[in-house]
Amino acid sequence: MFKYLRSYGFCLPSWWIPWVLKHSFIVLTAAICLTCVLTSFMIGHFKINADLTEMISNDLHFRKVAKIFHNAFPALHNTIVVVIEADTPEQAAQARDLLALNLRSDRNIFKSVYTPGGGPFFHKNGLMYMSPEKIEDLTDRLSEIQPFIAILSQDFSLQGLLSLIEKSVVKHDELIQDHQDLISFFDRLSSTFEKVVHGTNHRMSWQELMFEQETNTPSGYQFIIIQPFLDYRATQPAQKALKRIRGIADELHINKENGIKINITGRLAINHDDLLSVRRDIGIAGIVSIILVGIILYVGLGSARLVFVSLFTLFTGLIWTLGFALLFIGSLNLMSITFIVLFIGLGIDYSIQICLHYKELRSSGLTNPEAILKGVRSVSNTLILCSITTAIGFYAYVPTAYVGASELGLIAGTGMFLNLLANITVLPALMNLIPPQKSNYLALSLGRHISKLLDAYAVPIVVGAIVSGMAAATIMHKVSFDANPLNLSDPTTDSVVTARGLLGTDRGSLWTISILVSDRQEARNIAKRLRKLNEVETVITIYDLVPENQIEKLDLINDMALILPPAPELKRGASYTPEQNKKALESLYHVLVETINSNVTDDKSYISAITRLLENIQEFSRLLADTGKERELFKALETSLLSNLEILLENFNDLMQAEKVELADLPEDLARRYVSDDGLYRVQVFPRNDITDRQNLKKFVTAVRTIAPDATDKPVTILESGKTISSAFKTATLLAFVLITLFLRIVYKRWVEVLLVMFPVLLGLLYTMAATVLLNIPFNFANIIVIPLLLGIGLDFSIHIMNRTKENLGPNTDVLETSTSRAVLFSALTTIISFGILSFMHHAGTASMGKLLTICISFMIISTLLVLPALLKIYKPYKQQDPS
Repeated sequence: MFKYLRSYGFCLPSWWIPWVLKHSFIVLTAAICLTCVLTSFMIGHFKINADLTEMISNDLHFRKVAKIFHNAFPALHNTIVVVIEADTPEQAAQARDLLALNLRSDRNIFKSVYTPGGGPFFHKNGLMYMSPEKIEDLTDRLSEIQPFIAILSQDFSLQGLLSLIEKSVVKHDELIQDHQDLISFFDRLSSTFEKVVHGTNHRMSWQELMFEQETNTPSGYQFIIIQPFLDYRATQPAQKALKRIRGIADELHINKENGIKINITGRLAINHDDLLSVRRDIGIAGIVSIILVGIILYVGLGSARLVFVSLFTLFTGLIWTLGFALLFIGSLNLMSITFIVLFIGLGIDYSIQICLHYKELRSSGLTNPEAILKGVRSVSNTLILCSITTAIGFYAYVPTAYVGASELGLIAGTGMFLNLLANITVLPALMNLIPPQKSNYLALSLGRHISKLLDAYAVPIVVGAIVSGMAAATIMHKVSFDANPLNLSDPTTDSVVTARGLLGTDRGSLWTISILVSDRQEARNIAKRLRKLNEVETVITIYDLVPENQIEKLDLINDMALILPPAPELKRGASYTPEQNKKALESLYHVLVETINSNVTDDKSYISAITRLLENIQEFSRLLADTGKERELFKALETSLLSNLEILLENFNDLMQAEKVELADLPEDLARRYVSDDGLYRVQVFPRNDITDRQNLKKFVTAVRTIAPDATDKPVTILESGKTISSAFKTATLLAFVLITLFLRIVYKRWVEVLLVMFPVLLGLLYTMAATVLLNIPFNFANIIVIPLLLGIGLDFSIHIMNRTKENLGPNTDVLETSTSRAVLFSALTTIISFGILSFMHHAGTASMGKLLTICISFMIISTLLVLPALLKIYKPYKQQDPS
């Protein structure tokens, strides 16, 4: 083959195209049958693996350590995190416990359900995990409001509360001693009245009122960590579990209408949403891409017949390639699935070249079969050469540890040869069977205007291109790599938004480092050393879960118990009639009016608070009069004002039953997160700084690894995966560059020809690298394949121009005035359309790939159709060559 390529003879056997034309119906029938069989196979076996961690080779050391960790602590792997956000802390905790209880009952779907800080153990011993100082502060706060609670507990009803509010206004320094607390109390009462008037399902938080979150009392966020049974036979293994979680929450009325929001995140949820996003967008992108490519083809080819045969050939090659992928690999990943769209842009180039050569020959007077025969044979060498160089660019990723890109490389590289096969069998057969239509032939070249421009400004164009390339090279050191997997996902999905929200707060990090040790003393020693690091916020082992200073804390809790009213008195008082409640409300109203008019205090904030309360009571009274639904409205008001207080007081009475905690007393689901069944101890390390920032992540992992080299978990995986991808990128680029250069040297006779082919490619790549810096588009797990991929694609354009120039067109003809230049332009435009569609996908990684590919192909057009022809006019490498 190399012999024919070097001598510019035909690589295809002389009988190939004549045989295809003679047996066109048989060839086409066989191709359609094969395509139908593969389509049927794909329908039953089409799978997409959305797990980013599976895109890295399991043979790497950090992956082996991670596997040991996951085997030792399976409950920490493949989890779903449910984040419960409520208007009040009381509602969030109650919703968490209720949802977790119902999830645990569905044992066929959920393997384990863990509630951090929840369950009977923490309901009883929660205060033991606070510092003595915090318990003292809590006791002081509780003692300040104790007179109010004690009186209310005797008549736990709306009327009892309204009477107490009235007394608080009259004697504001007796029931609630802190003046600011009283103002806050009135503000919350006002808000509650206002929301009841507007029909909002709101419940006032007494926990926030009493303690203002100064202590470690639960906030309005609660978490449930779920490990489901995964159905790997399904396209979405976690879909059943995710649907069931939402379903149970709806059945329990845990929803926004009741002031509670359920968000679901975690690795499984993010993978699920990514897959949905990619599958939805890739289908739309494929359809839009085919339509736009069809329009570009019609403009370029000027024939509906040629557009049809080109798209049919493209579709056939695509099905063959996807069939190969599922047969030999088994599934696609978030990287390799993008080939569905990429193939449209890459594969159509072959058909365009053949069709435009065919039109050029038809315009010279050849018959349809003669034009097909000569047209396919005239470009066959160039297409074979392009197939090999493009495949090399793809195959360069196969030997790397980046499995995602490796599989894409294998599929895409093989796809180039399958596409070539379709274009030298299906395309000529279709063109032969469908009779040509009479049409006005379009101009087959870019025209003489650009050619004249190059005649006049060839040197400035080349010099300007070289200077621009040198300038681009000066900022290449600023090219960056983004290893954060969240930046690859669809940023609009609930799972990603929730994960970012958690990582951006101080509620605890989703990303912590884990270290496995074989004995308890080693765990303690490593934890002690890690706590001294500036990059570490805190370190937790199983022994940190046993509270310190327990005797002192129990004494403080006993003192607190003396302040709380007895539990039996927490039952609601007798039911009051609407008339009685209305009378109590009117009494409070008159007291507020008198207080405002009497000028008993100069505190403007206090007067403002009770004035607002008065206004909202007026609105509530007006609603009572207008609707006549007194019983319903008073019941809603009582629930809004008192339900959370009842929950809080019941919880505090449970906390007063605290006992001394030993290691054996820890809940099993908690202990198993720090000690494995085979006796391995887990040391969990929390970062001090925001490790979504790459530099903070690197410092955190590096610092921890100075003490524990085999540290693992999310931060280590992210950092090491980034290094692996960067290494794969460098290896693949160097390998592709060397192999393509050597291959071109075998094909072409002189090194100068190789350099001329490579020059526009290298120039375009330099411009692209500079664009990533100037446009702030960092490389990531998805778009990292751009450079070695385009090393092959860009060479296609150069090879077409060089080989057509090599034909010695004559003194009055320029390469830009041939069908080749038009084919290169429209091939590039179809490729840009296909890649550009990816830019609009919701999956951020795929979108970034589309942006970079679009930018790079645009630079390739300039380099190939402007700079290279200008350079050829200056150098004229084939001036003295014989046409043979």
